[in-house]
Amino acid sequence: MMAGYFFVINSMRALFFLMLGGSYMEIVNLYYPIAFLVMISVWLGYFVHKKIPEILFKKLIIIAITGIGIIILLTK
Repeated sequence: MMAGYFFVINSMRALFFLMLGGSYMEIVNLYYPIAFLVMISVWLGYFVHKKIPEILFKKLIIIAITGIGIIILLTK
């Protein structure tokens, strides 16, 4: 569900980018690889969530989000 939402939102962003004069290939190169990766990640997360206990899954998600946040802070 979230992967589809992400895909729709980025498709809308791509349309607005086109209306502002951006090129179609630039949009495809920027947005669609990310959208497909997010869809795959959501589906993998769903399957992992079904295989392991919920408490462990929540702890792993918190660790992953914290790690991503630290990486963003250190690289931006």
